[in-house]
Order: sequence, then C-alpha cells, then structure tokens
Amino acid sequence: MDIFRWRGQSSAPLVDKGRFRTGRFAIPYRCYGRAGATVVCVNGALQTMAVWLAAVKRFGPEFRFLLFDSPGMARNGITSGSREVTMEEQVDALRALVEQRVSRDAPVCLVGASWGALVAAMYAARHPEDMDGMILGSFSLKPSPRLMAIMEEACGLYARDRQHKGARLIIDAFGQRLPPSFKRRIAHQIEMLSPGQFESFRHHLQTLVEAGPLTDYVDLGGIRARTLVINGQEDDLWTDEDLQTIRCVMPRARIELVPGAGHFLHLEDERIYARYAAFLHEVARGLAPASANPGLTARLALLPEANAG
Repeated sequence: MDIFRWRGQSSAPLVDKGRFRTGRFAIPYRCYGRAGATVVCVNGALQTMAVWLAAVKRFGPEFRFLLFDSPGMARNGITSGSREVTMEEQVDALRALVEQRVSRDAPVCLVGASWGALVAAMYAARHPEDMDGMILGSFSLKPSPRLMAIMEEACGLYARDRQHKGARLIIDAFGQRLPPSFKRRIAHQIEMLSPGQFESFRHHLQTLVEAGPLTDYVDLGGIRARTLVINGQEDDLWTDEDLQTIRCVMPRARIELVPGAGHFLHLEDERIYARYAAFLHEVARGLAPASANPGLTARLALLPEANAG
C-alpha cells in the first residue's frame, strides 16, 4: 500500500500503471491525468514514487504526472546482474521510460528532488531535446561530508539488523523540520530497505564523492530547458560553492532559496507548492514541446543572493 496516499484518492485519475522493462531493470511506474503538460518526477534516494502523491493530488487536474521507482532504489527493479546501479544506468532508464510513456503533444517538465535532482540534471545535460522545463529541488553538486558520515553510521546499524534505528538516524539528521506524520512515513520507507540495498546505495554515494563535483563529468551548460533550482535555506547538504558554480555553468537557471525550509522543501512547508505551480504554468504557457523546438534558449532572470527566496 502507498503510505503517502492519505485523505482520499488523488484528484487526478490513474490512467496507467505497471512495470516498464529496459535492459536489466523492471521499473514500477504510474501515470496520472489525461490533459496538460507532463510532469516526470524523479524520487530522492531511499524513497518510492509514493512521496509524490501529495503533489499529484494538488496539481492533478492541471497536469499529467509520470511517477516511477528508480532502479536500485525503493522497490529495487533489478532483474539481473549487480546490485550496483550506476548514474549512467539511472539516466538511461529514465530516458527509456520517458520515450515510451510520455506523449510529445504538450510540454514536458522534469522534477527531481535531492538524489533525483542529480539524475535529472545529468539527463537534461545529455539529452536537452527531451524536455522543456526542469525543477531541481535540494540540488547540490556532490554528497556532503556530513551526509557521508550519517550514511556510514546508518549502514552499520542496518548491517546489525537495526534498520529502525538507522532510519531514525537519517530522518533526525536531515528531516528535522518535517511534520511528525511525514517523518513516520519517510522513516518507514527507509526502514523497509534491506541491508544489501542500503549498502549498495552507500557505496554508490562514495563513488560519487570520489568522482568529484557533478560539473567534473557532466556539462551542465548543455541544459537548454527552462530551469528552476530551489533549495531550503536551512538545508546543510548544499554549499555556497555549489550555488556559485551553478550560477556560472547554468546561467539560464533561476535559483531560489526558501527561508526556513530544510532538505524536504514542500513536505515541510506546503507554501512551496505555490512556487512549483508558478514555474510549471510558466513552462506550460511559454514553451512549445521540445521536439518541435529543440533550440530552446529562453533566458530566466538569475536572482541575486541578497534577494533569493
């Protein structure tokens, strides 16, 4: 059962669901809504697609939503080979899903949160023709030392079959501003991971640390989609250096810092949905589908740091 589906069903109809097979993955997905721009949501780490159901409920009548579980995360989706899933495999699987399940009769907007923002940014840089807009939430260029320390400690707890304590450690470290109900739901998702899944993810984070910042191996300047980078001002997983680099390499992006918000953004403060809504409507109104206009060059105002948020 989707633990994030509460207070009734989504206001957007569920029009398709199943498992999409690509390469060595069988990826669970769900499509909601029949009209409007398509919003493709990329989960944060250790979460299922259910975390987006609140957004579907809020925006469902206006947009189509494609939700899925990233391979190697959440419900796993690996049918053969190693438990390790590279970033390249994540991006390739996402593109295959979009190509098979997204109609090009309306604009497409990619929305990534935290880990999902990294995957989304890589996808947008390598396949800029595939999307018209993108929201990168809680976006940083590499895993922080504090994140790695917490994950190392949590991994030790999972290895000793103390998943509950491991999940609580993560939520207490990065979800301090979450309402209690969301803390319980997200902690439950994390707790359901096997020790092997958790270790695989920790190992992948370490690989990213060793690879250096995302800009060392991805040309973020190749992103042509209208882009919003939105981070919580109280989230300590991004750095000033991250934002300075993003400003330099993604000059068409708009950067917003939300006062009082931490890593989980809209799950902490529902008013942030209004920022998403304004941007999604901007994309829906202002741009033709990427397939019809591959040379997207719309420039957005870059908010100065003093006025961010």
